[in-house]
Amino acid sequence: MHTISSELRAADSPTSVKPRLAEPPSTTSRINVAGWSTVPTLLITLTGIQLLWLNGWQVSHFSYWRIQEEWFWILNHFLQYPPPSVWLNLTHLGDATVLFALMSPLLLWRPRAWAAMLGAIPLAATFSLVGKYLFAMPRPGAVLDHDSFVSIGGILKAHNSLPSGHSITVVACMVAVLATLVPIPCRGREWAIISFCMALTATICLSRVAVGAHWPLDITFGAALGWIAGLSGVAVTLRYQAWWRSGQHPYGQVILAITLLVLGLVLAPRSVETFRETPVLSLAAATSIATMLLLLWGNRKHTASIVRQFVR
Repeated sequence: MHTISSELRAADSPTSVKPRLAEPPSTTSRINVAGWSTVPTLLITLTGIQLLWLNGWQVSHFSYWRIQEEWFWILNHFLQYPPPSVWLNLTHLGDATVLFALMSPLLLWRPRAWAAMLGAIPLAATFSLVGKYLFAMPRPGAVLDHDSFVSIGGILKAHNSLPSGHSITVVACMVAVLATLVPIPCRGREWAIISFCMALTATICLSRVAVGAHWPLDITFGAALGWIAGLSGVAVTLRYQAWWRSGQHPYGQVILAITLLVLGLVLAPRSVETFRETPVLSLAAATSIATMLLLLWGNRKHTASIVRQFVR
């Protein structure tokens, strides 16, 4: 088993200034790099081989979606057994603002896990933006008859289908959190938690086909890239500790509270407009605001002192 001695031990050692919400000691000082890297390697390899094999070892914009047309129709119609509102809410979990708001309680429990999500953003955004620009693959709504498939939440017609940005986001966040909390899974309970989280993540990814927004291979490739981005977030928090540890000190707590307030305010108008159809948006906004209040309450003495300084 290829493992590396990481900075987890150093990251969990006490500092000269004890933070208000200190990160609890980790149960391990290593992370199974080979194990956590297996899935994206297999996904990218199998996706590439399958795409080339089905297409006569040649790739073009037309052939990419053409070979997936039947799969897309089958999946899109098969996934319509749950009500449309279920898929609409699930697909919102691939939205970074919604996901970060819902995962904000990690700041009170395992701040390094939330920081790993944050650290995954640069690579995840690069994969998504550069990939969509370079490949410029048409979405189903751009090439298929709109009456031939089910679309939930509006038909997307742009040529930016590959890779799926929602898949990159949700997989990156889930891997960043799990690889931080369970660096080397060995117990049955740990594997059960990972399996449940991965099943939920896969369902969220499939929601992009259910709502008619992506081809199946967009999701597979996006998931592989998201996995890599998630691991990069873990690596960033291990290699560079000062930036996320500063968030556990009084001024850092206030900055985090302001960030959560902004997240809540961004989500609030969307949640009001579509409250009945997408209650997940309201839940995300409420979670972000609640976490902000708990952060401020936990550091109320320092917060009051900081406010008085600015008032003066």
